[in-house]
Amino acid sequence: MMIRRISASAVYLPAAAFLWLLGAGQAAYADGTLAGGPIYAGGSQTTAVCYVFNVGNGSAYFQKLQIISENGTIFQGGTLKGTSCPASTSPFSEGKSCYLSATIGGGQSYSCRVSYTGNGVNLTGSMDLRDGDGNASVTIALQQKP
Repeated sequence: MMIRRISASAVYLPAAAFLWLLGAGQAAYADGTLAGGPIYAGGSQTTAVCYVFNVGNGSAYFQKLQIISENGTIFQGGTLKGTSCPASTSPFSEGKSCYLSATIGGGQSYSCRVSYTGNGVNLTGSMDLRDGDGNASVTIALQQKP
């Protein structure tokens, strides 16, 4: 009787490939949050602006688009100064970018929160504070949050 030995790599490689595929399937569906801040607004800053860019291969659907002050004021929807981001029922397609802005007061900090869902989505973004002439004085990157 002949006994065949199976190498460890013959077992581990298929198992690793299976786990990689399992993980890749989960990564295709995105349900996440981009957030940045807080950043402090001095007396000369009058506007907070958040920018979002979809670098993924699918469309995102926004759940929340918010600029939040340190005292808890949430600027969203009708309280925003302006936005070019689509409503939650409209797709935010790959390669698109949009913004939301709020009129702010100095002397406190502000943050940006963008919650979304979608398949094949990869969003990036930034937030800046602007003076009365529209000049950005502080810019930060938004980060993916679990």
